[in-house]
Amino acid sequence: MSIPFDPGRFEQIARERELSLGQPLIFHPTTTSTNDIAMHLCQEGAPHGLLVVADYQTQGRGRRGNLWHSPSPGENLLFSLIMRLKHESEYPSNITLAMGLALRDAVQPLLDKAVRIKWANDVLVDDKKLAGILVECQLQSGQLPAFVIGIGLNVSMRELPVPIDSVATSLSLLNARSNDRETILADILQCIDSRARNWQSHGFESMASELRQCDALLGRQIAVDGVRGRSLGIDDTGALMLRVDDDGKPRRLLNGTVEIINLG
Repeated sequence: MSIPFDPGRFEQIARERELSLGQPLIFHPTTTSTNDIAMHLCQEGAPHGLLVVADYQTQGRGRRGNLWHSPSPGENLLFSLIMRLKHESEYPSNITLAMGLALRDAVQPLLDKAVRIKWANDVLVDDKKLAGILVECQLQSGQLPAFVIGIGLNVSMRELPVPIDSVATSLSLLNARSNDRETILADILQCIDSRARNWQSHGFESMASELRQCDALLGRQIAVDGVRGRSLGIDDTGALMLRVDDDGKPRRLLNGTVEIINLG
Protein backbone atom coordinates (compact mmCIF):
# COMPACT_ATOMS: atom_id res chain seq x y z
CA MET A 1 0.00 0.00 0.00
CA SER A 2 1.35 3.42 -0.99
CA ILE A 3 1.88 5.94 1.79
CA PRO A 4 1.60 9.65 0.87
CA PHE A 5 4.72 11.75 1.23
CA ASP A 6 4.74 13.55 4.59
CA PRO A 7 6.05 17.12 4.13
CA GLY A 8 5.99 17.84 7.88
CA ARG A 9 8.07 14.77 8.69
CA PHE A 10 10.59 15.64 5.98
CA GLU A 11 10.89 19.20 7.27
CA GLN A 12 11.53 17.86 10.77
CA ILE A 13 14.30 15.62 9.45
CA ALA A 14 15.73 18.55 7.50
CA ARG A 15 15.80 20.73 10.63
CA GLU A 16 17.41 18.01 12.72
CA ARG A 17 20.13 17.51 10.12
CA GLU A 18 20.44 21.23 9.45
CA LEU A 19 20.15 20.65 5.70
CA SER A 20 21.14 23.58 3.53
CA LEU A 21 18.92 22.33 0.70
CA GLY A 22 15.20 21.58 0.68
CA GLN A 23 13.83 24.86 2.00
CA PRO A 24 11.35 26.17 1.19
CA LEU A 25 9.47 22.97 0.40
CA ILE A 26 6.54 22.93 -2.02
CA PHE A 27 4.55 19.71 -2.04
CA HIS A 28 1.86 18.72 -4.52
CA PRO A 29 -0.03 15.42 -4.22
CA THR A 30 -0.50 15.64 -8.00
CA THR A 31 1.07 17.97 -10.53
CA THR A 32 2.09 18.06 -14.18
CA SER A 33 5.87 18.06 -13.71
CA THR A 34 7.96 19.13 -10.73
CA ASN A 35 10.59 20.48 -13.15
CA ASP A 36 8.01 22.69 -14.86
CA ILE A 37 6.97 24.16 -11.51
CA ALA A 38 10.56 24.64 -10.37
CA MET A 39 11.57 26.29 -13.66
CA HIS A 40 8.65 28.72 -13.40
CA LEU A 41 9.57 29.57 -9.81
CA CYS A 42 13.22 29.88 -10.79
CA GLN A 43 12.34 32.46 -13.43
CA GLU A 44 10.46 34.40 -10.75
CA GLY A 45 13.58 34.53 -8.58
CA ALA A 46 13.02 31.58 -6.25
CA PRO A 47 15.96 30.95 -3.91
CA HIS A 48 18.73 28.40 -4.01
CA GLY A 49 17.59 25.22 -2.31
CA LEU A 50 13.88 25.46 -3.07
CA LEU A 51 12.43 21.96 -3.39
CA VAL A 52 9.34 20.80 -5.26
CA VAL A 53 8.04 17.32 -4.41
CA ALA A 54 5.08 15.44 -5.88
CA ASP A 55 3.48 12.07 -5.22
CA TYR A 56 2.26 11.86 -8.80
CA GLN A 57 3.05 13.59 -12.10
CA THR A 58 0.70 13.68 -15.07
CA GLN A 59 3.43 14.88 -17.44
CA GLY A 60 6.65 13.63 -15.86
CA ARG A 61 9.53 13.72 -18.30
CA GLY A 62 13.15 12.81 -18.78
CA ARG A 63 15.78 13.95 -21.26
CA ARG A 64 14.79 14.83 -24.81
CA GLY A 65 11.10 14.89 -23.90
CA ASN A 66 10.91 11.22 -22.95
CA LEU A 67 8.17 10.29 -20.49
CA TRP A 68 9.03 9.39 -16.91
CA HIS A 69 6.76 6.55 -15.80
CA SER A 70 5.63 6.49 -12.17
CA PRO A 71 2.13 5.05 -12.46
CA SER A 72 0.90 4.91 -8.86
CA PRO A 73 0.87 7.89 -6.46
CA GLY A 74 2.99 7.62 -3.34
CA GLU A 75 5.36 4.89 -4.55
CA ASN A 76 8.40 6.81 -5.76
CA LEU A 77 10.42 9.95 -5.10
CA LEU A 78 9.68 12.67 -7.64
CA PHE A 79 11.30 16.04 -6.97
CA SER A 80 13.05 19.05 -8.43
CA LEU A 81 15.60 21.27 -6.74
CA ILE A 82 16.69 24.81 -7.60
CA MET A 83 20.44 25.33 -7.35
CA ARG A 84 22.03 28.70 -7.93
CA LEU A 85 25.69 27.82 -8.41
CA LYS A 86 28.49 30.12 -9.48
CA HIS A 87 30.84 28.12 -11.66
CA GLU A 88 33.59 28.40 -14.22
CA SER A 89 32.91 25.09 -15.96
CA GLU A 90 33.39 25.05 -19.72
CA TYR A 91 30.99 22.10 -19.82
CA PRO A 92 28.22 22.85 -17.30
CA SER A 93 26.18 19.87 -18.52
CA ASN A 94 28.53 17.55 -16.63
CA ILE A 95 26.74 18.60 -13.46
CA THR A 96 24.29 15.83 -14.42
CA LEU A 97 27.03 13.26 -13.86
CA ALA A 98 27.93 14.88 -10.54
CA MET A 99 24.28 14.52 -9.52
CA GLY A 100 24.42 10.88 -10.61
CA LEU A 101 27.29 10.36 -8.18
CA ALA A 102 25.27 12.09 -5.47
CA LEU A 103 22.37 9.71 -6.04
CA ARG A 104 24.74 6.77 -5.93
CA ASP A 105 26.25 8.10 -2.68
CA ALA A 106 22.78 8.14 -1.12
CA VAL A 107 21.34 4.80 -2.28
CA GLN A 108 24.39 2.51 -2.35
CA PRO A 109 24.36 2.08 1.48
CA LEU A 110 20.80 0.74 1.15
CA LEU A 111 21.72 -2.00 -1.32
CA ASP A 112 24.00 -5.03 -1.53
CA LYS A 113 24.30 -4.81 -5.32
CA ALA A 114 26.50 -2.27 -7.07
CA VAL A 115 24.91 1.00 -8.12
CA ARG A 116 26.28 2.23 -11.45
CA ILE A 117 25.89 5.34 -13.57
CA LYS A 118 24.87 5.15 -17.20
CA TRP A 119 26.00 8.22 -19.12
CA ALA A 120 24.55 10.69 -19.12
CA ASN A 121 21.66 10.70 -16.68
CA ASP A 122 20.61 7.26 -15.43
CA VAL A 123 21.38 5.30 -12.28
CA LEU A 124 21.34 1.53 -12.80
CA VAL A 125 21.45 -1.68 -10.81
CA ASP A 126 21.87 -4.93 -12.76
CA ASP A 127 21.53 -2.88 -15.96
CA LYS A 128 18.03 -1.79 -14.91
CA LYS A 129 17.06 1.82 -14.30
CA LEU A 130 16.64 2.75 -10.67
CA ALA A 131 16.67 6.53 -11.10
CA GLY A 132 16.83 9.23 -13.73
CA ILE A 133 18.05 12.81 -13.67
CA LEU A 134 16.89 15.79 -15.70
CA VAL A 135 18.90 18.99 -15.37
CA GLU A 136 17.51 22.14 -16.94
CA CYS A 137 19.00 25.61 -16.90
CA GLN A 138 17.73 29.12 -16.54
CA LEU A 139 19.58 31.19 -19.11
CA GLN A 140 20.00 34.95 -18.75
CA SER A 141 22.27 37.15 -20.86
CA GLY A 142 24.26 34.14 -21.97
CA GLN A 143 24.88 33.07 -18.37
CA LEU A 144 23.57 30.08 -16.41
CA PRO A 145 22.56 31.58 -13.07
CA ALA A 146 20.50 28.59 -11.99
CA PHE A 147 19.99 24.88 -12.49
CA VAL A 148 16.84 22.87 -11.86
CA ILE A 149 17.78 19.34 -10.83
CA GLY A 150 14.91 16.94 -11.45
CA ILE A 151 15.15 13.42 -10.04
CA GLY A 152 12.90 10.40 -10.19
CA LEU A 153 13.86 7.50 -7.93
CA ASN A 154 11.89 4.26 -7.96
CA VAL A 155 11.31 3.41 -4.31
CA SER A 156 8.33 1.19 -3.46
CA MET A 157 7.09 0.32 -6.94
CA ARG A 158 6.79 -3.47 -7.33
CA GLU A 159 4.48 -3.84 -10.33
CA LEU A 160 6.21 -2.21 -13.29
CA PRO A 161 3.97 -1.33 -16.22
CA VAL A 162 4.73 -1.70 -19.91
CA PRO A 163 7.00 -0.34 -21.38
CA ILE A 164 9.35 -0.23 -18.38
CA ASP A 165 8.75 -3.70 -16.94
CA SER A 166 11.91 -5.17 -18.49
CA VAL A 167 14.22 -2.17 -18.12
CA ALA A 168 13.50 -0.66 -14.68
CA THR A 169 13.78 -1.66 -11.04
CA SER A 170 13.09 -0.16 -7.61
CA LEU A 171 14.55 -0.11 -4.13
CA SER A 172 11.76 -2.41 -3.02
CA LEU A 173 12.44 -4.94 -5.80
CA LEU A 174 16.12 -4.84 -4.87
CA ASN A 175 15.30 -5.58 -1.19
CA ALA A 176 16.71 -2.27 0.00
CA ARG A 177 17.28 -1.78 3.70
CA SER A 178 14.84 1.14 3.72
CA ASN A 179 12.09 2.61 1.55
CA ASP A 180 11.42 5.56 3.85
CA ARG A 181 11.01 8.32 1.28
CA GLU A 182 11.37 11.27 3.65
CA THR A 183 14.66 9.96 5.04
CA ILE A 184 15.98 8.91 1.63
CA LEU A 185 15.18 12.37 0.26
CA ALA A 186 17.14 13.96 3.10
CA ASP A 187 20.05 11.60 2.36
CA ILE A 188 19.97 12.55 -1.33
CA LEU A 189 19.92 16.28 -0.57
CA GLN A 190 22.92 15.96 1.72
CA CYS A 191 24.83 14.11 -0.99
CA ILE A 192 23.74 16.60 -3.67
CA ASP A 193 24.97 19.47 -1.52
CA SER A 194 28.37 17.84 -1.07
CA ARG A 195 28.80 16.95 -4.75
CA ALA A 196 27.56 20.35 -5.96
CA ARG A 197 30.01 22.18 -3.71
CA ASN A 198 32.82 20.02 -5.04
CA TRP A 199 31.72 20.54 -8.63
CA GLN A 200 31.47 24.30 -8.09
CA SER A 201 34.87 24.60 -6.38
CA HIS A 202 36.97 21.99 -8.18
CA GLY A 203 35.07 21.07 -11.33
CA PHE A 204 33.97 17.72 -12.67
CA GLU A 205 37.59 16.66 -13.16
CA SER A 206 37.88 16.16 -9.39
CA MET A 207 35.35 13.32 -9.49
CA ALA A 208 35.93 11.92 -12.99
CA SER A 209 38.09 9.01 -11.83
CA GLU A 210 35.49 8.09 -9.22
CA LEU A 211 32.79 8.10 -11.87
CA ARG A 212 34.82 5.80 -14.10
CA GLN A 213 34.88 3.24 -11.30
CA CYS A 214 31.08 2.94 -11.43
CA ASP A 215 30.65 3.53 -15.17
CA ALA A 216 27.89 1.20 -16.42
CA LEU A 217 29.05 1.53 -20.05
CA LEU A 218 32.82 1.12 -19.96
CA GLY A 219 33.90 -1.57 -22.41
CA ARG A 220 30.30 -2.31 -23.43
CA GLN A 221 28.94 -2.51 -26.95
CA ILE A 222 26.44 0.34 -27.21
CA ALA A 223 24.55 2.50 -29.67
CA VAL A 224 24.38 6.27 -29.25
CA ASP A 225 21.55 7.77 -31.28
CA GLY A 226 21.83 4.75 -33.57
CA VAL A 227 25.63 4.87 -33.99
CA ARG A 228 27.13 1.59 -32.80
CA GLY A 229 30.49 1.17 -31.14
CA ARG A 230 32.31 0.27 -27.96
CA SER A 231 32.37 2.62 -25.00
CA LEU A 232 35.87 3.77 -24.06
CA GLY A 233 34.62 5.46 -20.93
CA ILE A 234 34.08 9.02 -19.77
CA ASP A 235 36.79 11.67 -20.07
CA ASP A 236 37.65 14.39 -17.56
CA THR A 237 35.08 16.78 -19.03
CA GLY A 238 32.20 14.30 -18.77
CA ALA A 239 32.15 13.43 -22.48
CA LEU A 240 31.56 9.84 -23.57
CA MET A 241 34.29 8.31 -25.71
CA LEU A 242 32.96 5.91 -28.33
CA ARG A 243 35.01 3.73 -30.69
CA VAL A 244 32.69 3.53 -33.69
CA ASP A 245 32.27 0.13 -35.33
CA ASP A 246 32.20 1.47 -38.90
CA ASP A 247 35.61 3.16 -38.93
CA GLY A 248 37.22 2.21 -35.61
CA LYS A 249 37.80 5.86 -34.78
CA PRO A 250 37.07 7.23 -31.31
CA ARG A 251 34.46 9.95 -31.06
CA ARG A 252 33.92 12.35 -28.21
CA LEU A 253 30.22 12.77 -27.48
CA LEU A 254 28.74 15.54 -25.34
CA ASN A 255 25.13 14.37 -25.61
CA GLY A 256 23.05 11.54 -26.93
CA THR A 257 20.77 8.68 -25.95
CA VAL A 258 22.53 5.40 -25.20
CA GLU A 259 21.29 1.86 -25.73
CA ILE A 260 23.30 -1.01 -24.25
CA ILE A 261 23.52 -3.74 -26.87
CA ASN A 262 25.21 -6.57 -24.98
CA LEU A 263 22.89 -6.85 -21.98
CA GLY A 264 23.72 -9.59 -19.49
